[in-house]
Amino acid sequence: MRSAATLRITRIADSHVQHLGPFDGRAVLVVVGRQNQLRRSAPIDAIAAGLHGPDLSVCWHERPGALHARLREQALDRMRHRWLGQLTADHPHAGRLALKTVRLVLKMRYPKRRAWVGPRLQPGATPPDAELADFVRHLRARQVFLLGHSAGGRLASLLDAEPKVTRLVCFGYPFKHPDLPEEPARTAHLPAMTKPFLILQGDQDSYGTPADAARYALSSTIVLEPIAADHDYAALSPQQIMALTQRIRRFLGLI
Repeated sequence: MRSAATLRITRIADSHVQHLGPFDGRAVLVVVGRQNQLRRSAPIDAIAAGLHGPDLSVCWHERPGALHARLREQALDRMRHRWLGQLTADHPHAGRLALKTVRLVLKMRYPKRRAWVGPRLQPGATPPDAELADFVRHLRARQVFLLGHSAGGRLASLLDAEPKVTRLVCFGYPFKHPDLPEEPARTAHLPAMTKPFLILQGDQDSYGTPADAARYALSSTIVLEPIAADHDYAALSPQQIMALTQRIRRFLGLI
C-alpha cells in the first residue's frame, strides 16, 4: 500500500470494505476478492493501491467472513512481531498458552459469522453477484471500475449491466478449472458483454492460457492480453507491477 494513504474500514450496505480515500462521489475502483482470502495476491493488491489517487478511491470488497479472517491474521502478526514471538522463544509453554488466548480473543473481536461456506448452504441467501451489485448501487460515485482476480474477475464480469460500472479488469480469468470438465456457466455470458473488459492472462495460467482462451467466444468489448505469469501472479517483479499499473491506468482513462 502507498504510505501516503491510510487504509480504512467502512461498512456500506451489508458489506465491509477496506479502502484508500473517501467515498465522496469521486470514481471508485472496487477490487473484488477471491472466495479464499488466503489466496489473495500481494502484487495485485499493490497494483490496485498504485491506482489510488486524487480522482479515484480504491476499495477491497470481501464478504464479512473473509474480511474478519484477514483482520484476525493481521492482528496476530502484529502481536507476534511486538511480543508474542519473543515470549514463545523464551518460554515455549507460556507462549503456546498466550497464542491460544490471543486467538480466542481475536475470534470474539472478528467473528466468522457466515464466512465463505455458510451463505451457499442457507436457502434464500443472497448470491455473491447480487451482494456485489447492491454494494455498487450504494456507492456515491460518478463511475465504478471493477478489478478482480480469478473467480473475483468472473464475479465482476456478471455486473456488466450495472449502469454505474463503466470498465472492468480481470487478472487470470478462470476459463476452465484445471481438474474439472468444461463448465459452460464460466463463459456463457462473455459473448454478450457490452462494457470494456480488460483480461490480463498469464502465459502459464492453469485456468487457461491466452492460447486456451481462443477456444471461447468473446465479446468485441473484451481485450485479452498475455503476461508472463501463472494463475497466482505471486512472482510479478516490481517492473511488471509498475508496467501493469500504467497499463490499467490507460485502460481506465486515468492518463
